[in-house]
Amino acid sequence: MIRYLDHVAVAGRDAKTRVPLYRDVLGLPLVRTEEVPGENVRVTILGDGPGRLELLEPTAPDSPVGRFLDQHGEGIHHLCYRVDSVGGAASGMTDAV
Repeated sequence: MIRYLDHVAVAGRDAKTRVPLYRDVLGLPLVRTEEVPGENVRVTILGDGPGRLELLEPTAPDSPVGRFLDQHGEGIHHLCYRVDSVGGAASGMTDAV
């Protein structure tokens, strides 16, 4: 069973230019920015609870986020839901989801 929307991840080339929009217009506080070297991505987190926003910025052109941007452009990368059980949630999925 889905409990709630944990976060929305938005891919972009330069997160610093997007922070004022989400901070000032949506009122989401800037919590932190961290690098994930294994994925070659910089993550900027806005908001400190459920429904927070994560801005994904590639640190290498051949990273998964870099390739996503090349193929799809800037925008929503993924939604993450908090669930009771990953196995239980996955068993209810279909190809249409």
